[in-house]
Amino acid sequence: MGRWTMAGMAWRSLLLGAATVSGLGVCAARLPGGPLRDAVVEAGSVPAALLAQVFYGTGMHWSLGAPSWGLLVQVSSILFYSMLWWVVLSLVGQARPRPASRWGRSSAAGEP
Repeated sequence: MGRWTMAGMAWRSLLLGAATVSGLGVCAARLPGGPLRDAVVEAGSVPAALLAQVFYGTGMHWSLGAPSWGLLVQVSSILFYSMLWWVVLSLVGQARPRPASRWGRSSAAGEP
C-alpha cells in the first residue's frame, strides 16, 4: 500500500470521526443507565459542546438557536473527532517503515 494522499487521509479521518460519534450514540443507547454511561457520553460530548458555545453562547435556548443547535453539536463533534483521527493517522503514517528502494537499501530521511 502506497503513501496516503491528503484527500484519502481526509476521507479516512472523516469516516472515522463519524464512526466515533456513532459509537458514542450506541453507548448512550445501549449501556445501562448509571454513572458509567453518563461519564462516557458526557466525556465524548464535551468537545462538541465547547465548539457549539462559540455560536450559541447560552446553549439551545438562545433566540432562534433551538432548531439548529443539535445539528451544530453533531457537526462539531464529527469535525473534532475527524481532526483527532487526522493526527492519529498522520502519526501512524510517519511511524510506518519506508519501503526499500530498488537497490536494496531503505530510503532514510534526507537521501535522494
